[in-house]
Amino acid sequence: AKRPALSGFRTEGSRLCHLSGVPAAWTLGRYRDVPVSLIVLKRAELEHFPEFQQRLAAGEAVVCSRRGRFHFAARLVGDHVVCVMAPISMQGLEALVKSVPASG
Repeated sequence: AKRPALSGFRTEGSRLCHLSGVPAAWTLGRYRDVPVSLIVLKRAELEHFPEFQQRLAAGEAVVCSRRGRFHFAARLVGDHVVCVMAPISMQGLEALVKSVPASG
């Protein structure tokens, strides 16, 4: 239920998977016809991703990075970490992850 509320985002399928041994919900979607991966994991699992854990603990509301041609943004939403990855601008990605409602 943790997905962007921004107009122009739609889901195309979801599944439970493991990323580096960590259970995560992975949703494939599109934002303005660009493929987007939405990954949600429990906040407690953040210990498996120390770089993001440190940056979020330092008070960054949204942690952004780039891997190849993809931008990546993550933020805490209640007891979960919501991450989005897509080949769009960092500003667009940040707006997308910020649009995930705090409840729901």
